[in-house]
Amino acid sequence: MANSRSVQQSRRVHVLELILGVVGLQLLSTAFVSTSPKGTVSSSLRNKGVSALRAEGEGGGEDVKDGGFLKFLKVEQDIELSPEEYKMALEQEVEAQRKKYYIGGVVKKQNLVVPWKPVDEKQLEKDAKRQLRKNGIKDPAGESD
Repeated sequence: MANSRSVQQSRRVHVLELILGVVGLQLLSTAFVSTSPKGTVSSSLRNKGVSALRAEGEGGGEDVKDGGFLKFLKVEQDIELSPEEYKMALEQEVEAQRKKYYIGGVVKKQNLVVPWKPVDEKQLEKDAKRQLRKNGIKDPAGESD
């Protein structure tokens, strides 16, 4: 009798572990959401009352002409800096541009991506100024390349 109780208790423990495992997998499966081509969430979540739709503009295709959601990403105002602040920002941007020419961004002669081609300082400055303009930071001297 004691042996049959321990067997039954062991089976109950295994069944309970199995049920908890299935419930755990069910909960984890909601973390992996895949979308269908129409932009809705997969059917396993739809059955539970959860759904998401791709954001669409109210005007149909008219939003694309205005830039769509990217119009929110445009720089609305240019940033005015003093000449000293602009010089400091330019130096930092030149260093950021320079790191692109070195493996891992570590500025050492042996880390050059193209070892036989020296880094063009004039081009670095041009790229840095272009990047600053793109970010809405204008040169207070009014110089443009």
